[in-house]
Amino acid sequence: GEGGGEGEGCRLRVFPWARANHLIAHASPSGLAFGGPSCGLSLDASLEHGTSLASETFASEPLSSAGGAGDFRCLRLEAWCLGAVERRGSGAAAPL
Repeated sequence: GEGGGEGEGCRLRVFPWARANHLIAHASPSGLAFGGPSCGLSLDASLEHGTSLASETFASEPLSSAGGAGDFRCLRLEAWCLGAVERRGSGAAAPL
């Protein structure tokens, strides 16, 4: 596909914080969520299944049209960290 992705092609769109609320990111044992009050992007604890809905936080439309309700299966996940990360229990920031 175009841009190195699979399927119909890889497209990148950026949705900066729209300042509508402060519901930017949430992490818990049940998964990850970004945006709100409807999650612009959420992933379950297995990081295999997700949902994408329109988000006021980022003034974004759903990122997936698969499954009709914005549900999708995550085939690959890439995560980035900018800056130092505090390791649990150490109280000190350390590089990854």
